[in-house]
Amino acid sequence: MSNTKLFIRKVLIVIGSIALVTSLGFSGVMYIGNRSLERTNKEQSDKLAKRDKQIDQLNRTKTDDESQLASMRDQLHSLQPDYDTLKQSVGAFATQAAACETIKQSLNIKS
Repeated sequence: MSNTKLFIRKVLIVIGSIALVTSLGFSGVMYIGNRSLERTNKEQSDKLAKRDKQIDQLNRTKTDDESQLASMRDQLHSLQPDYDTLKQSVGAFATQAAACETIKQSLNIKS
C-alpha cells in the first residue's frame, strides 16, 4: 500500500505541477493581452483627443467663416445700388457710343 500511496502522491504532484505551469502560462498570455489592450486603448484615446481638438478648431473656423459671409452679404447689399447705377450708366454709354458710331458712318468721317 505504501507503493500505491507513493504513486498517487507522485501523480498528484505531477498533476499539480502541470496545473501550476498551465496557470502561469495562461497568466502570462493574459498579461501580454492586457498590455496590448492598454496600449491600443491609449492610442485610441490620444486619437480621440486629437479629433476633439480638430472638431473644436473646425467649429471656430466655421463660426469665423459664417461671420465673414454675413459681412460680405452686408457689403453686397450696400454696394448693390452703386452696381445698378454703374450698370445703367455703362448701358447708356454703350447706347450713346453706338449712336455716335452710326452718325459717324452716316457722315463718312474717318478716324
